[in-house]
Amino acid sequence: MDENSLTADPSTWNGSNFVSVKQLTPEGLQLLFSVAKDMKALVRSEGGDERLKHRVLANVFYEVKGEDERIERI
Repeated sequence: MDENSLTADPSTWNGSNFVSVKQLTPEGLQLLFSVAKDMKALVRSEGGDERLKHRVLANVFYEVKGEDERIERI
């Protein structure tokens, strides 16, 4: 992993852009799922909170299509 790795240490996530799963260490992935589980429980019990107010989140997925699929669509 390089200096842009997202690890189990939360400070490695501060101010970071998560662009690729290659940035995650196994421990970082475990932290991601743990926080997601905690947030899901918070939303269910309290409807959420203000931590992400005025923040922007984007989920972007790019899938490369094979040449055959592009030709069929034309």
